[in-house]
Amino acid sequence: MGKPLIVKLIEDTQALEEVVVIGYGAQKKVNLTGAVGTIKSDVLEGQPVTNIQELLQGKSPGLNVTKSSGQPGNAASMDIRGTSTIGGSSGILVIIDGVPGNIYTLNSNDIESISILKDAASAAIYGSRAANGVILVTTKVGTDRKELQVTVNSSVGVQNPLQFIDYAGAEDFMNLYNLARTNDGNDPLYTQQDFDDFRTGKRRETIWYKEIFKHNQLINNNHVSFAGKTKMLKYNVSAAYDYQAGSVERNNYNRYIIKPDLTFIMTKWLSLRASVQYTETHLNEPQGGAESYLTAATRNEPVARVVNSQGQYMAGTGLGGNPIAELAQGGTNVDKYKEMLSIFTADINPVANWHVRPMFSLRTTDRRRHNYTRPITFYDEDGNVSRPGLLTTQTLGEYTNADLNRILQVTSDYFLSLAEKHNLSFMAGYSQEYSYDESYSASRRNPAFSDIYVLDIYQDNKDNGGSAGQSAMASGFGRVAYDFDGKYMLEANVRIDGASRFTEGHRTGVFPSFSGGWNLHRERFLEGNPYVSRLKLRGSWGILGDALKIGRYETKDLLSFNYKGYAYGGNFAATAWSSASYDPDISWEKAKMTNLGIELGLLNNRISLEFEYFNNIREDILYRAPVPIEYGLSAPYINALKMRNRGLELLAGYNDRFGDWSVGVDFNLNYSKNRVLDLYGTGPWISGNTFTDVGTQLQMAYGYEAIGLFQDPNDPDLAKQTNVTAGNIKFKDQLTVDTDGDGIPDQGNGRIDGDDRVIINDKVPVRFGASLRAGYKGFDLSASFYGRFNNMRYISGYEGWAFYLTTNARPMHKDSWTPDNPGASYPRLTTNMTGNDTSYSSYWLRKANYLKIQNVQLGYTLPASWSKPVGIDNLRVYLSGQNLGILSDYIGFDPEGGYYPLMRTFAFGIQLQF
Repeated sequence: MGKPLIVKLIEDTQALEEVVVIGYGAQKKVNLTGAVGTIKSDVLEGQPVTNIQELLQGKSPGLNVTKSSGQPGNAASMDIRGTSTIGGSSGILVIIDGVPGNIYTLNSNDIESISILKDAASAAIYGSRAANGVILVTTKVGTDRKELQVTVNSSVGVQNPLQFIDYAGAEDFMNLYNLARTNDGNDPLYTQQDFDDFRTGKRRETIWYKEIFKHNQLINNNHVSFAGKTKMLKYNVSAAYDYQAGSVERNNYNRYIIKPDLTFIMTKWLSLRASVQYTETHLNEPQGGAESYLTAATRNEPVARVVNSQGQYMAGTGLGGNPIAELAQGGTNVDKYKEMLSIFTADINPVANWHVRPMFSLRTTDRRRHNYTRPITFYDEDGNVSRPGLLTTQTLGEYTNADLNRILQVTSDYFLSLAEKHNLSFMAGYSQEYSYDESYSASRRNPAFSDIYVLDIYQDNKDNGGSAGQSAMASGFGRVAYDFDGKYMLEANVRIDGASRFTEGHRTGVFPSFSGGWNLHRERFLEGNPYVSRLKLRGSWGILGDALKIGRYETKDLLSFNYKGYAYGGNFAATAWSSASYDPDISWEKAKMTNLGIELGLLNNRISLEFEYFNNIREDILYRAPVPIEYGLSAPYINALKMRNRGLELLAGYNDRFGDWSVGVDFNLNYSKNRVLDLYGTGPWISGNTFTDVGTQLQMAYGYEAIGLFQDPNDPDLAKQTNVTAGNIKFKDQLTVDTDGDGIPDQGNGRIDGDDRVIINDKVPVRFGASLRAGYKGFDLSASFYGRFNNMRYISGYEGWAFYLTTNARPMHKDSWTPDNPGASYPRLTTNMTGNDTSYSSYWLRKANYLKIQNVQLGYTLPASWSKPVGIDNLRVYLSGQNLGILSDYIGFDPEGGYYPLMRTFAFGIQLQF
């Protein structure tokens, strides 16, 4: 008989011993009691993008990132756990190496880890700025390797628009336009000869929205770092250069980063760290913004021409003009952004387990914008000037803005262990922060000479302005954490903030949190269980604040000034007057947050599950109270409103190895729904096409309930609506009249008016993300996805309506209503879009669920036996595809975007370390 097979299960402690960065410190993940999402640096590598936000999409439940434009340098919008307040917010607080920073300036190769603080237990240590969540970014420091280590990451790729919205070709357009004119009682415009000219090739159609884009545009990412350690110095010095060419003319992005990080080891108990990052960004785009030209391109009919037979630009149509000509020869916006973030820290270790860390940081930014317009001459088919470029239309603008943020901070932490099972840690700190900014602008018209873009050359409409402001904050904060034998954990945090934005007696806010956790897997009844590797229950409650949503001087008596306010004796006299009212008693918004979590690991943590429930009550929401017109001043902010936001999060994963194979799957989803609790007696709020009232969600879609299309020209209900006939949208006459006096409306009023508008969408989207990984020896394959379901989007304007402020149409408009096509999906065509069919209604609400293939990457790492002999520690090459596709039934633009599509990118990259 052979030897018996002995199978021994060894606990995978990697997940349990993982250290997670938290506010002013770090903790083992197994001991965390707060809701903290983590994103490791390896999931950010090898993706050809210039914006770190794009890499965060779908990576952590509760972190919602929306990338709505593919324009170079365009930022994404982010929130944590959805909308929690009314009237805007100060947004997510981003902390870089312990100080507030700018996430746009980061290069992914400089990042060590990212933590997302989602509940009060994890975020209360940041007090008055944490109500909307906190993102902690930790950058890389030097290695403990004595020899110099050089790391190179470089990729080059080509980009093309991911998605083109489809517009009708010339023949379909002419048929649709003729039908619309016929419906309006007019003669067709396009003749059989026009159709024949396009069919025979005598005339060429122009699909403007496609032709305006350039293809196979370059994206290039480069990063190099030098790291190592000597007896007294630990260092990491990196430099990066990123370039992205836009898909329209004169649109590109350049960024340079230099980041030295030096740690000086002075003695066994003292080290000094200097971390500096300089970022310079250049962004060029056509004057007025690239999207304005893409908008114009959607308005032009395919029978209009870009150039004449001599190659000269034609004027295009009156509605869309010739955006291709304007992109090629028009004006330009040039933006330059410079930022320096300097952090100087000392780590003092007087006795074992006690650290004192004084820190000073200085962040300065300088933004400059230079924009000018340039006239374009247009020609007719025969080469004659049809619209001359006028010198007097030229304008030039210069804008500058400079910021300074200075922080002086000291923290101290101490760890104490008693009887081997009782573990206590203490942290306390104090911080002072000062911010100052100033701006200047100048503009002029009519240059004395063409093609010279300096202010002195421009003669007319000389205008200039400037502003400045400052604010300060002082804070004290602390944390106490206790655990017994790694089983039972308790933690308390508190921060006290004082802000210059408020008046004496209202400046100070206190923000506490309390949390606890229970590691059941360390109890006897589960210890050694071959199936359950980890099981933790945790909960937290606390109060966070938000006040940065208001200006610096909302509690001050502000004066407006005009140096020539009125004429007196033939001369202008300066005037100053009170322009705004204020409430001196306002203070912080308060978010009272409750969080419950369960963590489960199975089969030596090969399978992991995390579930979160949160409830966020936002009180004392800052809101401009309504005032009568006779008051004469703008309304003051008051602490008045109240709202609740609650939801669920799920994170699931599977990771394993089989010999030379490794596999991994991660999936996350999150759902949050808000409810207004108090509107200070002012509800309901009906603003545009949104409805808000106590008991409803914030800003729900509000419009007419469509019940199909009118089919019969003699339908008596036609009289209820204005300017309608068969083929137009039919709205429901809602029950608005109480005929029997019981207080319940039981009959319509016989006409369609504002009282017939109702909430037409109360669905709440669910966001999700997923990633797949597989490896075999030196090969690796990964893919990441994200999307939404239960998602609705309103299709309108140039995206959905034929001939609405445009002379263009889409293929879907071919299924329009006619007496022979009564079951059409689109109303009757007309060149005079009535207010009826363009009114906000449920007819135009469309399902917009989507799944996006964010990134697919195939890589190969050279075996160490090949690379080591030639002095290479690691060499990996890879192919990467970004924004590869969208799976969606939505028939308009990208379901999360607009006119400027996201870019589909294919790139080749190399990662080299020696």
